[in-house]
Order: sequence, then structure tokens, then C-alpha cells
Amino acid sequence: MSKDLMVGFRGVRLAKVATHNDIAYASDAAIALPWAGKMNMTPKEAKQDLYYDDMQYVAYNDLKGYDVELRVAQVDFNTLETLGAGTFDAITNTFNETMSVSGGEYRLGFIVDNPDHLPFYIVFRSFMIASIKPDSFVSSRETITPNEMIITGAIGDVLTVGLSYKSTMKLLPDKSNLAGCNAFISAAEVFPGYC
Repeated sequence: MSKDLMVGFRGVRLAKVATHNDIAYASDAAIALPWAGKMNMTPKEAKQDLYYDDMQYVAYNDLKGYDVELRVAQVDFNTLETLGAGTFDAITNTFNETMSVSGGEYRLGFIVDNPDHLPFYIVFRSFMIASIKPDSFVSSRETITPNEMIITGAIGDVLTVGLSYKSTMKLLPDKSNLAGCNAFISAAEVFPGYC
């Protein structure tokens, strides 16, 4: 029996969320961020222990979401503009960056590899981008670093009744669902199907 171990992370996709309320959810087709290097997800939890007669009566733990830091190399100017980090002038090949990102809400999808070569395809439906900024620069020619962008934000709950904040699909051993797995993280999503 295989264990669900992670040995890689790739295929990051961001899809703009067009509709998100208590009765409907819709996102556009996703754009790829092909050079993702690392993603840190820190849980945001509300914890409280209640004690009566000097004994723990109940332990309350409520997951409120995740703070996310995503590091990506070689984000092109068009993608940065799409994500709300500024404007791109194709004539002069100049990107004019803004200090505050107007990116808004996205569906975040990615692939997590495992030793069995049957990866997980994971989607978080509400990722609010907070900032997009370059990583540090190094002046030494002996140190090679990528032109890395850091995308920060928060994963939160979904307002739409009946829709999960996170969904995971796994590739079958015969790979018969490969096209479905790729569409799962890339295609536009509409729930419940009439919005």
C-alpha cells in the first residue's frame, strides 16, 4: 500500500474569480505560472480550551484559512499585469509596477507529486492576492539567483452553499483521468452550473 508522500510541487494555475456569493461561484480559465519554486501555507486558526472543575471540558479549534507565500521565477509582464501588479506597455516593453496590487480573488490550483507518480491535483477556490513583489537582488557575479517574484495572499472559505473551499483529484494508476485532472486545475469553473 502506498503512502501519500509529497516529492514535488508544480503546475501552478491562477484563475480570476468572477462570481462568489452564497448561491453562485464562477471562475475564468486559469493562467499558468510555470516556474513555481516553493509555496508556504501557514494555517490561520482560532483555538480556545474551556475548563471546568480544573479539567479541560472542550478544545475548540477552527481553521479560518491559510496565509500563503508563493515563489515563482520568470513571471512575464503580461501575467503580472493580469494579476493586477501594474501595467505593461508592449510598445516600449516596459512594465510599470504599482505599490498596491489590485489582483483580487483567484482560484489557486497546482499539482503535488508523490513517489508513485500518481500526483494530486489540488484546487483552493478563494485565494486573495495581497502583494506581488520581487525577491532580493544580489550584486555578486559568483551568486546566481533567479528573477524570483513573491506572491503573498490568503486562502479563505467559500461563501457558496454546497461548494468546498478545497478539492483534490488524484491521477488513477492507468492514467485514464489525466485529461480530467489537467482540466480540474485549468478550466473555468461554474457552480452550481447556471450562473
